[in-house]
Amino acid sequence: MTMTVGTTNSKACEIYSVLRKNALLWKWRSTGADGGMTACAEEYALFFQCAAAARARGYEPRSDWTGPCASVIARREAAKTVLPK
Repeated sequence: MTMTVGTTNSKACEIYSVLRKNALLWKWRSTGADGGMTACAEEYALFFQCAAAARARGYEPRSDWTGPCASVIARREAAKTVLPK
C-alpha cells in the first residue's frame, strides 16, 4: 500500500507500508529530479506519524493515494472546495 500530497513549497513523497513480524509499519520515500531516492530509515507504527515525520523534513505526501483511507481524505478535501453559485 502506498500513498502517492505535493505542494509547490515542498518536495513530494510517497508513504508506503512494510510488514515486520506480523506488524504493519509505515515509511516514506521521495525520488528527486535527478532520479536519486531519499528514504527514511525509521519505521512508524502509525500512518500519521510517518506523514508528520516526512513533513518535518520538508516533504509532503502526494494526494493521488488510493489506499483504505483515500475516501476519508477525498471527503475532507471536497469539504474545502467552494462551489460557484
